[in-house]
Amino acid sequence: AMNGSRFEGDNRRSIEDWFHLLNRGYPIRIVASSDAHGIDGGETGYARTFALMAEPAAGAIDREALVAALKRGRAFVSNGPVVSVRANGKATFGDTVRAKNGRVELDIAVTGAPWLDVSEVRLVVDGERRPPLAIKGADARTVKYRDRVRVDMPRDGWIAVEVRGSKSLYPLIQQRSGNGSPEAAALPYALTNPILVDANGDGRSDPVWPEKLVVKK
Repeated sequence: AMNGSRFEGDNRRSIEDWFHLLNRGYPIRIVASSDAHGIDGGETGYARTFALMAEPAAGAIDREALVAALKRGRAFVSNGPVVSVRANGKATFGDTVRAKNGRVELDIAVTGAPWLDVSEVRLVVDGERRPPLAIKGADARTVKYRDRVRVDMPRDGWIAVEVRGSKSLYPLIQQRSGNGSPEAAALPYALTNPILVDANGDGRSDPVWPEKLVVKK
């Protein structure tokens, strides 16, 4: 759902479609990639898919373990910010977590290079973007946000974390703003796969929109 370094345009529309599919109960995992159309403003490597792996970082990558992590949703997409989420102390994106008394507690941390700007950290709950969280825990260097957030989840659903910055990544990323608008530049962006929430205790997370789609001819 992310191709290239910019969130706006086709990437934004792909992510909105992804939210809809999640609500319909399709277990699609988000990934990011890039391709090069030129050496100025289209370099490869942005956006990227960051996968959580149990093996050490050094040495050869276990391809089967990597594919398993991606299928499970143990990944997030980003052009710079690094996102860590723990739900109720142990679950993370891709997992199903039980809502205790209709609530889920999230420990969220966002880190990045000192020059990387993070101005918004927000929850996406059942496809709806919540208002930005107050920026807390930042150290003015590599830690951009760190806090514990309580989310009311009276019904089964899902939670993702979306991160944005307001300062261009240029010249580190060569996607500059051609017309001067922030939307035309590459701005910091990250989005996690969902944490699925089981609110009724039946061991699964039912679709937000369980109704079947009917196409009339």
